[in-house]
Amino acid sequence: MSAEHDLAVALAVRQACIRAVIDGYQQAAISGLCPEGAFEAAVDAVRMLDMAAVLQREETAACAAGTENIRREPGSVR
Repeated sequence: MSAEHDLAVALAVRQACIRAVIDGYQQAAISGLCPEGAFEAAVDAVRMLDMAAVLQREETAACAAGTENIRREPGSVR
């Protein structure tokens, strides 16, 4: 694996964690939890994050990006 790939994975994980925190906090606050309770719910949302799914999405995106960069011979089928 390259450093570029490692960075892409790290960024995808960070973004997924940020989304989980924001969504978890908002849902908890809407449900009426106090700020401390909403914070705990947000942390739990990160703990429950499906990292395998995050990594799978990143791998799929990387593969899709890689195939877009393949040069094709003139007249070849796409």
